[in-house]
Amino acid sequence: MENQNMRNDPLISVIMPVRNNERYFPVAVKSVLAQSYSNWELIIVEGLSTDNTSKIADEYANSYDNIKVYHEDEWIYESINLGIRYCTGDYVTVLNSDDFLEPDALEIAAKYIQKYMIDVFLFAVKEVAINSDGEIYDENGEAVLKRMSREFVIKGKDKVRNNWTNLLYSVLLNNQLNVYRKDMIKDIRFRNDVYGADYLFNLDVLPLIESIAYYPKCLYQFRSYQEEGMNASVGKFYDYAHKMFNEFFFKSVQVFETAGCISDMAMKVLRRKRMDEFAYQMDCYLYKSCPLTPENKLREMFLYANDVKPLYAADGFVYAMEDAVLTSAKSVLDLSDTEHYGRMQTVAEGIKEIYQIKEYNLESVDIGKIEAMVKDYYNPAHVGADALSKLTKAQSKK
Repeated sequence: MENQNMRNDPLISVIMPVRNNERYFPVAVKSVLAQSYSNWELIIVEGLSTDNTSKIADEYANSYDNIKVYHEDEWIYESINLGIRYCTGDYVTVLNSDDFLEPDALEIAAKYIQKYMIDVFLFAVKEVAINSDGEIYDENGEAVLKRMSREFVIKGKDKVRNNWTNLLYSVLLNNQLNVYRKDMIKDIRFRNDVYGADYLFNLDVLPLIESIAYYPKCLYQFRSYQEEGMNASVGKFYDYAHKMFNEFFFKSVQVFETAGCISDMAMKVLRRKRMDEFAYQMDCYLYKSCPLTPENKLREMFLYANDVKPLYAADGFVYAMEDAVLTSAKSVLDLSDTEHYGRMQTVAEGIKEIYQIKEYNLESVDIGKIEAMVKDYYNPAHVGADALSKLTKAQSKK
């Protein structure tokens, strides 16, 4: 193994923002210390924690020459911006303080960087569920690699652009966890006002990339711990999510159009991404952290459905939009301790009748309540029309 203090090019800087994570932060740091490649530095940007995180970070910096700590009262993305400013590496990657790098992650990245002098090395990221004993009980690595199962090195701006659609489909650009050439990204800042700033960052980087590489192995573990409150955005409700996901979609289209890369396939991939995000939005209304009343949850669900309906309709998937809304809306009703939903009362009654259909209790269905729901002012996307049509056809056959 190389001498830890040698500074052979390329030096990789690992940036780790952290705040109030004394329990899992050391696990992330140890995954860097255990790397088979040793020519790295770790920049810890610590957010003035109220637990022992700050003390632990300083202890690491005092023990290792290639670990540096900066204490800054900033949120995660501004902390990453500061880390990029402070680091000295030729290449930069980010490791969240509750995640984990596989032991050969930096070695594999360094091999591609040294051989091809690429702008970006892509990390395949698997989600790993950890129980209270620190043991892995679920992970999706196999599914992740199915999206992009082959190694590749792409050199040349035009060739990279010709593969933008494949890169977006692979979801390898959905996070900030790749390895970037610092000179390329030094003037690009992460926004600090949305939890999805990583995707917006990658959209800004995309037109600059002239070479990119990938190795089909999950080198990064995005860890979800059973302990409530861990992970920056997991299990948390953000009231700006719909606006943010719309921005993702429209900015993606703009980037593709500006570069002359827009195509039917690109639009299809971008629409599917927005559909996945919409389904995720619906699930977020079920989080304990969602402060909205049941009435307002239903109001937003059905209002936002109207916003994305044209995207679903373009691919003939309106039924999927309806299913996403109705499934989460039914859960809202099931979890609610009231039978009164204000302006969403007609919609709530229609949902209950639709689920009589789903449970094959056709004889007891009140079709009038479903019709009223479909036509209701607060259901501008006419969610339930598909169920109503099927029920009407079933009854006409009797």
